Amino acid sequence: MKFLSIFIFIILSIILTSCSEESVTQTDGFTVEGKVLSKGESVTGAVVSIKNLSNLITQTDSEGDFKLLDVPKGNHQLIISKNSTEGSFVERTTSITVESDLIVDNLILPSPVQLIEPENITDRSLDLNWTSTDAYDFREYKIYQHNTSGLDETTGTLVHVSTEITDTSFTINNLTPLTQYYFRVYVMNDFGRLGGSNIQAAETRNLQVIKNGSFEILDPNTEYPLSWQSENFGTLWLVDSNVVFDGKYSLSVHDQSGVIMPWQSISPNDLVAGSRYNLSYWIKHDALQSPNMLEEFSIYLDNTEFTWHIQINPISGPHPESDWKEYTYEFTMPSVTASNFNIRLYFLLAPDTYAWIDKISLEKVL
Repeated sequence: MKFLSIFIFIILSIILTSCSEESVTQTDGFTVEGKVLSKGESVTGAVVSIKNLSNLITQTDSEGDFKLLDVPKGNHQLIISKNSTEGSFVERTTSITVESDLIVDNLILPSPVQLIEPENITDRSLDLNWTSTDAYDFREYKIYQHNTSGLDETTGTLVHVSTEITDTSFTINNLTPLTQYYFRVYVMNDFGRLGGSNIQAAETRNLQVIKNGSFEILDPNTEYPLSWQSENFGTLWLVDSNVVFDGKYSLSVHDQSGVIMPWQSISPNDLVAGSRYNLSYWIKHDALQSPNMLEEFSIYLDNTEFTWHIQINPISGPHPESDWKEYTYEFTMPSVTASNFNIRLYFLLAPDTYAWIDKISLEKVL
């Protein structure tokens, strides 16, 4: 009986030792390795990981090589990504099947797309341009817009999609004046995202309510300033290129009684009730007999509801100075219904008196 017990003990010891050695030498998975390239050159510092396995992550070395250890058997998504110092990034997701140690070939990252600083910024629009991707599996560009720098595909608003790889420009319209916007371009293939550009920001300009306020744009048929209307252009009202404050032209008047005034129509969308606005303009006057004959100048703002002097008699009485002088006036826009406004220029001059007006501006004050 004692001999039997010793024999059983020896057998159990052999079995346990064998199991222990097996647990030490047995691995839980396999090795996945490869080289990451971009434009035919090795990519250093690219992050390589297995999707949904947070412990399996590494970086490529100076030769673009990487190695992941203990990758479980089965189907996986191999994710490779690289960030640039400018804020852009590229990435690629590749499906792999692991049944033994695996070397993955053709791991090519596209070059990053750079979004260029916005151009031709107005109060309502701007132009975006970006560099083209070299991704062989390109499907489309997606442009996103947001009101903060925290911009990605979930927080931003999709404003444009282009399926042409060489189509790298777009005009953003319907923006709000004096507003900061942020933009980013994403590159997509059939399976998802290939990368994203850096983020660019731009602020739209203030809305210039008065159009052609410097009288620089002339109707080619009449040679009178566009956006302005008057029954006596060419008689009392003239576009003058000899006496100018801003640009090439000013608007001059001679012997104006104030009965017929130049005017232009303004959309109610450009005037916000309750908001403050600043009106500014430059005036010069002269007389054949005396330099003191500018009797009155006013600007009216009216629509079907009311006639309102924005500025009543800002200039009146003798004015010995005959050089250009700027006048400004700030006011609050009253509440009115959505009907077009007219803005009118009113001069009252003594006989043989000339006056010039230039660079009329009406902008919202924030």
